[in-house]
Parts: sequence; structure tokens; C-alpha cells
Amino acid sequence: MNPMQHHMQISRMNTQLQNQQRFMNNMMWQISMNKQIKKTGAKYKFGIVSLTGETIVSDKKMKVSFFSPLDSIVIVDRKNGKQVIYPKNTKSIFVKQKQGYISGIPYNNDSNWLFRTDSVGYVKFYAAFPESGLEYITHFQVRDNDLTSVTVESLKSLVADYPKALKYLEKKNLYKALSVYMKEEKKKLSKK
Repeated sequence: MNPMQHHMQISRMNTQLQNQQRFMNNMMWQISMNKQIKKTGAKYKFGIVSLTGETIVSDKKMKVSFFSPLDSIVIVDRKNGKQVIYPKNTKSIFVKQKQGYISGIPYNNDSNWLFRTDSVGYVKFYAAFPESGLEYITHFQVRDNDLTSVTVESLKSLVADYPKALKYLEKKNLYKALSVYMKEEKKKLSKK
């Protein structure tokens, strides 16, 4: 192996380690939400929208473990056969759930997908997996701003109008803080 190849291999390994660290930070956040995560994996029938705009839906479900970011999927369809798909090759990804479609977008320099699982008002909530539930939320987006990781600090400005949510944040109970915020925002929106 020449020095350039060695350097590139180490660079790739460092990027993988950084991505795993970010994901572990998000998993630790989920644990700190004081809400037990009910599922640690699931099977999904994925669909993608390619960079060219073509929609491909898998004929088979794929098992996904919730212990590492979703950085690739396998699509099996009659037309194209079996394909491994990466975030950099997609505009979006989607899964049909009971409540409708949950779509995902490439994130983190196209290293994994994030799925929009909920929204209230002008705030969209994202999870690393296509699962609804506050315990899975890892990021949020206010209007068209950048996606922000959920932390005690990042949530302070979001929940600032709700003293009860702020109290939960002070106790580092992110799950309860988000729960109060979403409930109050939905209540406020229903009055309009």
C-alpha cells in the first residue's frame, strides 16, 4: 500500500469514527430522554427517489437495527434486481407506515438519512429511523434553517415560551420537555 492509499484509508476510518460518535451521541440523548425505547429494530419496505427523479420501491422488506445510522439500504425490485442504495444516490427515501408515509433526506454529508417523523407549526422533527415517537427524535428544523441536533441547549430557545417544558429541560428530561412543547403548540394552533 503506497502512502497516499494509506492516508486515504485512515481518512475514511476517521470519517466513519466521527459518524459513529455523532450517532452514539444521539443514542445517548435518546437514553437521557427518560423514555424507554420500545424497539431496537424493525423491518421496512423502502422506496427511494433517485437523483434523476426515478422512484423505486422495494418488493421486499429490509431489517434495520437501531444501533447505527442508516447509511445504506437494499432495494429488491423486479426491474432492477437487488441494489445497494446510499444516501448520496438519493433525493429522498420513504417508508409507508400505518399513519402514512415517512420520508427521509440525506444528511451529514450524505453519510446517512434522517426521517421527518413529526411536525408542529413551523418546526419539523427528524429521527434516525422511520419510527414515530418522541423517543426516536434526534434533530429538529425551524422553518428552513439548518437541522439541529436535539440537546438541552438547542431546545431552550424552542421551548422558551413554555415554563413547564423549561422545568423539564432543567432536569434534563428532554422527552417531557418536547412532549409539553408539542402538546402546547398543537393546542395553540387548534385555537387559530
